Amino acid sequence: MIIVIDAGHNYSDTWQKMSPKKEDGSRFYEYQSNRRIARKLSMELDKLGVEYTYTIHPDDRNDMSLQNRVGKANAVAYKEGKDNVLFISLHSDALGTAEKWYDANGYSIFTSVGDTKSDKYAKVFEEVAKEKLGPYKKKVRGQYEKNFYVLKHTICPAILLEQLFYTSKEDLEFLESDEGVKVLVDIIVEAIKRILDM
Repeated sequence: MIIVIDAGHNYSDTWQKMSPKKEDGSRFYEYQSNRRIARKLSMELDKLGVEYTYTIHPDDRNDMSLQNRVGKANAVAYKEGKDNVLFISLHSDALGTAEKWYDANGYSIFTSVGDTKSDKYAKVFEEVAKEKLGPYKKKVRGQYEKNFYVLKHTICPAILLEQLFYTSKEDLEFLESDEGVKVLVDIIVEAIKRILDM
């Protein structure tokens, strides 16, 4: 199986995908976190010998449209066979605006609307997330279906992960920490290992 790693959002999205100001005046930017996790994930997949590719390289400062992200994933799926590819889009969640903090928190897994193979894989991600985040008292909100563009238009199984809320102080502290990033990457790696064994 080939993993297509999609680090969500672009550098140009920063104005709308950022946290409220922290105590030191700085902000969290979602695109940076998504790329940080993508880099760590690829390093772990290298160790396992699991083949992967990117829709956009984590160090690439150019923007990439949703259509082109899907196009890259589908090109791999056409070549390798759609059941031999898993598309994983990395995100973190938000509520409201970047002007104040909110209580919403947790980890969510999205698939497209309807009964697909992605739902089976999403269940694995949910189980692993509960195991890995439980000791840290982090909520796993569960699985949801939504026709996000990258889920609806990919021809291979596709998962979109909302890895905690950056508009929650508690979630953000974990999301920005080295330990938190390690746990979030471990969730993905362990889920992939279990899927490969299915």
